[in-house]
Order: sequence, then C-alpha cells, then structure tokens
Amino acid sequence: MTEEALWWSLAGGGIGFAVAFATAYWRGDLSLQAFSFGLTVAIISAPASLICTEAEQLCLVAVLCVLAVSDFRLRILPNELTYGLVFTGLVFAIAGPRDPVMACLGALLGASVLWGLRALWLRLKGQEALGLGDVKMLAGIGAFVGPAALPELVFWAATGGIILALVTARRNGVSDPEIPFGAAMAASCWLYVAAGRLLFVA
Repeated sequence: MTEEALWWSLAGGGIGFAVAFATAYWRGDLSLQAFSFGLTVAIISAPASLICTEAEQLCLVAVLCVLAVSDFRLRILPNELTYGLVFTGLVFAIAGPRDPVMACLGALLGASVLWGLRALWLRLKGQEALGLGDVKMLAGIGAFVGPAALPELVFWAATGGIILALVTARRNGVSDPEIPFGAAMAASCWLYVAAGRLLFVA
C-alpha cells in the first residue's frame, strides 16, 4: 500500500465515521447507537476509499458506505444523505471540470428511471417494489457519474439485488424477501469508480 493510498483510506474512514455518527445522532431514530453505527461505517469505508484519487470520489464513496450500511441493517436511506448526495454532486460539478449540465441530467435521469419503475410496479402489482429513498439515492449517484454511466450501474445493482434476493430467500425460507436495493446501488457505483470506466467498454 502506497502512502497516498493510506491517506485516502484514513480520510475515507474518517469521513464515513463522521457522516454516519452525525446522521444517527441527528435523526435519533436509527436503531444503532451513533458511535457503533459510525464505527461500522468507518471499518467499511476505510478500505473502500483505497480506490480514491480525488476529493470528489472520496466524498461519494464515504457517503455510499453510510447509505449501504443503513439500508442493509435498517432498510433506511436517510433524506439528509440522499438529498445531500444530489447537492454535493452538483456542487462538485460546478466547482470542478465536470459539466454541470451533465450532472443535472444524471440526477434527473436517475430519479426518473427508478420513479418510473416504482410507479409501474405499483400499478401492476399494487405494491411498492422500490422506496423513494432508492429514487433519491440514484439521483445523487447520477449527479456524480452523469447520465451515460447510469444504465450499467442500474444493471449491476439489479444483478446484485437478484443474487441477494436468491440467497436471502434460500437462507430464510421466504419467497418474497425485502432487498436493500440501496446497498446494491452503492456496491455497483463503487465498482464503477474502482474500474474508472464502464465495464462493458473495452
């Protein structure tokens, strides 16, 4: 491990802990204690941040880790984080080299895709397949990665969600398990950031 990678890891773990602790403390409705929640996120976000090479990636990865742990453990995607992800993605686009228009389009496309799927499933089946937290989270991811990357990110997230559903159903003996799709989206986005490009593109 290089010294630079070590610093990214330490910074990611610190940001993950701070965001998780502040979120749990502020909301007061998370079943995990603020310190233990923050420590869990720090343990995950520290190695996850080894892939980071800039501040924008670091913030994205750290917040994704908080959202993934919250969704996986509690089935909650806090508004403070999902809206914050959208806002931060747009700020980085305005302040940095990315095109702010593409960031806005990414946020709109991300929200529109999951909102449409959610509405369609609700109309056909009479039940919600996705929560509004998932919609807002993908909007935030779209603000960071832009519209071009979203189709593949959703594909990998859906693939991971299906695998997780099959494992959960087999382990718990249920036919319709509740899947933390936010955690699957976080893993898919991390994979994209780690690869530095779309995996289907040579």
